[in-house]
Amino acid sequence: MSFVLTQDGDFAASDLQSAAALEEATRLGSAAGEAEALAVRAMVGCLVGRGIDWTTLERALDLEDTTRIIPLAMRPS
Repeated sequence: MSFVLTQDGDFAASDLQSAAALEEATRLGSAAGEAEALAVRAMVGCLVGRGIDWTTLERALDLEDTTRIIPLAMRPS
């Protein structure tokens, strides 16, 4: 959903959605899902003017499952 909102230019709504997605992925305990949510969160944060969050990006890369089949736009690396 965050990706769609970003494509629509609604960065504020995308920011809220990416935060909710990260909370849910963390709650579910899915490292791969958390990695993807962290990557989206970092991208959206940059779009809303927070700059590049290197800590979040590093965490996303640490948690990434490189064998998982996902859309390229969602892959942390």
